[in-house]
Amino acid sequence: MAVSNLPSGIARLSRRLISIQGRDAAKFLQGMISAATLARDGSLLPRTPGAAIYSSICNPQGRILHDLMVYPMPPKDNTQPTPDYFAEVDGEQSSVLLRLLMFYKLSAKVTMRTVEKGEWDVWHVWSDGRDLGGLEASQESGVLSEDPRGVGLGWRWLGMNGRLPSNVDVEEVAEESYRLRRYLHGVAEGQLEMPREQALPMEYNMDLMNGIDFQKGCYVGQELQARTKYLGVVQKRVLPCVIYPVGAPVPETLEYEADSTVADTIERGTAIQLSMTDSPAGGKRDKRPGKWVAGIGNIGLAVCKMAVMTDVVPPAPPRMALPQPTRHPDDEFQISLSEEKSVRIKAFVPRWLRRGLETYHD
Repeated sequence: MAVSNLPSGIARLSRRLISIQGRDAAKFLQGMISAATLARDGSLLPRTPGAAIYSSICNPQGRILHDLMVYPMPPKDNTQPTPDYFAEVDGEQSSVLLRLLMFYKLSAKVTMRTVEKGEWDVWHVWSDGRDLGGLEASQESGVLSEDPRGVGLGWRWLGMNGRLPSNVDVEEVAEESYRLRRYLHGVAEGQLEMPREQALPMEYNMDLMNGIDFQKGCYVGQELQARTKYLGVVQKRVLPCVIYPVGAPVPETLEYEADSTVADTIERGTAIQLSMTDSPAGGKRDKRPGKWVAGIGNIGLAVCKMAVMTDVVPPAPPRMALPQPTRHPDDEFQISLSEEKSVRIKAFVPRWLRRGLETYHD
């Protein structure tokens, strides 16, 4: 069945929640995740109760183990000094994350458990160009948060006992419509798109989506993030891409075609290759400038070397000399579906990503 690109909707996600409670919950999370729950002096950061924090948990080598949304929950009463938290994770990985958190718990005064399906559910709601003034939440019905990644995806809703946000006139839709929306915005999510112990947070744009706090103290995997930010260059980033047939005109815009199924069939990790047939000769060329991540129809995500596949040169720290880009305006790129068949692929740089890169080292 074709997936619809809908301007509004509410989708129940396959994500799961882990409850983290106790007086050390904020301190415990501070040492685990790439975003911050505490200020440098150890005090709680001022946050609206329920407002999601985008983050990740990495291995010591700085590669993603889990991408997370962390929600500081409203206090039960005035006697509760620190918030409890929900950690939202890929639904297939909730038990794996819980074991990891328990491994690092040591003597921290926290209790953790996986939240049962139906007790709390994770939803995503959006509406482009339409007022959702009725969108509201109460402690008795659920938790509402604007998506913290800052790319205009919509809102997260944690619904208690299957409840939906009140007074919201949008249609309930399949999770695939939300997934397509993410792809069109250039946002990866979950371990099928962020392969465990392989994906680098900054290649997956977490630094530009409020997922990494470079001013906080130590956490697992911090060294690589800080070194890359201040001393290195992120050459590759996840970008939205369009698939088109060999010989067809190169697409000028990122437009979804519901009757296409090509992107669904491409295996994750498939190499993107320079199509030498259509490429001008001369100079040393990068013949494999990216890898496929996932897709729907003719739209998908890929990890792309920006200076080769787009018109954007990755920003570098001051006084660092970068090699000249190897991109040629007439280059085309391809993905092989079989020995006999291939398709073309073009990457696009979303506006939010361009804006973030323009001020990257300011």
